[in-house]
Amino acid sequence: MRYLHPLLRDRNIDGVRQAALATAAVVFSVLNVVLLQAIPLDDGESKLLAVLLSAFSLALIGGVVQRMFLSIWAHPVLGQWVYESSSGNWGLARIDLRGGELTYAVQLYRTEEDALAAVRGEPGFVSRCFATVSSVGVTYEKGQVELIYKVDRSHEDYATRSGMLTLTPLSRWAMKGYWKSDILGAEPSRGVLDLYRPNRRGA
Repeated sequence: MRYLHPLLRDRNIDGVRQAALATAAVVFSVLNVVLLQAIPLDDGESKLLAVLLSAFSLALIGGVVQRMFLSIWAHPVLGQWVYESSSGNWGLARIDLRGGELTYAVQLYRTEEDALAAVRGEPGFVSRCFATVSSVGVTYEKGQVELIYKVDRSHEDYATRSGMLTLTPLSRWAMKGYWKSDILGAEPSRGVLDLYRPNRRGA
């Protein structure tokens, strides 16, 4: 994986998909030759079987290679993160691959202790989440994540909002984020996030 990541790192998601498609086509061509040699094509049923197996194997290989390439490409940012915002809130964020697309979701807490307790799954702490955030669109290119987010659910004392966020990995264990948030009827606000892997600080 460490040898393939440098080849994919600076591509966008479409570039990674194209690389996966090209690789899958090569693998499929090799396997197809082997398959055709293994199945005697002396009657109609054998030929039909060969066509069906070829079609199935192409779809399977393409899906597996694309998933593998996307996972390697986005590996530095995928998974769970705990963050502190300059606004004073703490977040339990997760970046995932779903349906071949990157997603970003956050549960917001008042304190770091609440966020880490939620990481550990301690009873009662999930209910201390006062807002949830989800991504509208996520891009990842040249080691930087950019996304549009919205607050899906919040308590009355936390206004719903939408905004933009840029995340930059600093190491395997840390990222820096810069956000801009728009609240209806108020001036836009800006701030920073300091993110770390929860297993790096006692979770």
